[in-house]
Amino acid sequence: MQILIAFVVMGLIGVAAVVLVAAAALIRFLPLLVVVLVVVGAVRWWERRGHTRTPPSPPRPHALPRPAPPPWPTMPRTGGWVMVPVWIDPSGRPQPRPDIDAEVISVQEHDG
Repeated sequence: MQILIAFVVMGLIGVAAVVLVAAAALIRFLPLLVVVLVVVGAVRWWERRGHTRTPPSPPRPHALPRPAPPPWPTMPRTGGWVMVPVWIDPSGRPQPRPDIDAEVISVQEHDG
């Protein structure tokens, strides 16, 4: 139990150290942060002020909808193997194939 309390206390000390470092950095860079915020606010105010003097642009005409592209041509389905070991015939129905057992096949059968 004492080890758990020690871990919690050390964690709290670490969190306090990180918070103090962040606060010290914020205090150190506070004048720079204030200057940046004032400059950004002045630029936004100047842009907003400049936009009120220009006449509004005419409304854009509505774009006509594009015609739908023609469908992709589909190839006729041929028989073959699919990703799972099932034979699919051209009609789309799976046909069962006999199972091949590796213990039944021997090397001598294939030597001829």
